[in-house]
Amino acid sequence: MVKTSQSLALVSNTLRISNQPLFDCVKADREGTLLSAGSKPVAEDLMELASLRAEVARLKHACGLLRASFRLGRDIAELRTYLRTRERHTGYAAAHIKHMQKALTF
Repeated sequence: MVKTSQSLALVSNTLRISNQPLFDCVKADREGTLLSAGSKPVAEDLMELASLRAEVARLKHACGLLRASFRLGRDIAELRTYLRTRERHTGYAAAHIKHMQKALTF
């Protein structure tokens, strides 16, 4: 698209990408430093290994082999919330007491 003299802004809006990466690619292409897709060969066994890993991950999700994350019971979660809040308020109170004691010593 850019080679057909369309502006970078128009092309980036069409492709829904920011201007800078597109500008960098065009600049590298003009300088001849842009690597083409076939410039770095990938071994077939690595490609097959990657596709097998992707298939295994897809099957684990599809068949429900991955465990769901652990959630505490509602009453335990509520108790822990109260304890965290109490601890936080106790810390605030201690900080305020120190602040008041320091103010009274001057």
